[in-house]
Amino acid sequence: MSLDDHDRTHEQSSPHHTRIEPLLDERAAAKYLGVSPRTLWGLANQGEVQYVRIGKASKRYDPHDLRAYCDKHRSRPPATGGTPQLSEGKTDTTTIHGGTANG
Repeated sequence: MSLDDHDRTHEQSSPHHTRIEPLLDERAAAKYLGVSPRTLWGLANQGEVQYVRIGKASKRYDPHDLRAYCDKHRSRPPATGGTPQLSEGKTDTTTIHGGTANG
């Protein structure tokens, strides 16, 4: 029985089985996050991004851990939930666009 046959058999017998995605090397993981390999290296060494050590020098990254990092650092809407208003019902574009209001 090949590994693929084993996976298919296990998937059919276990309704809670999820397919394991291959681990990514540093370059692929950095591309996944949209950062440089050097930035990823720093995030991993600071404990911000989880990794699996393979041997002494090689790190691999689980796509689920990268997704968790993205979810943790996702920007959130303001606590008020509304769009700031100026007098006369005009929208304050300073906070929406991060620039200055044009009138």
